[in-house]
Amino acid sequence: TMLSSTSAGALSALRIDLADGGSATITDYGAHVLSWGPASGDERLYMSESAVLDGTKPIRGGVPVIFPQFNAFGPGVRHGFARSVVWTREEQRSGRDFATATWV
Repeated sequence: TMLSSTSAGALSALRIDLADGGSATITDYGAHVLSWGPASGDERLYMSESAVLDGTKPIRGGVPVIFPQFNAFGPGVRHGFARSVVWTREEQRSGRDFATATWV
């Protein structure tokens, strides 16, 4: 398993390449999972063709962090503020059969 810093559009990201050939990409912007696929290489997450990867607005598709509210069911911005801020990658490590990363 290998972890490497990469970019997705203009966004900094972490790429995880698993020993079995699977992979995932997570951006620091919103701690958003952009991509995940097994060893077959088939992408399993939907990413909108209109997704903007420059940090000007939340990403459309993938797996976002929705906090502290869903949609407009609360006083804050739609789906919360967490998906439209740059998170800090605090820790990342991997071994033969695992990978872990923490964003704060």
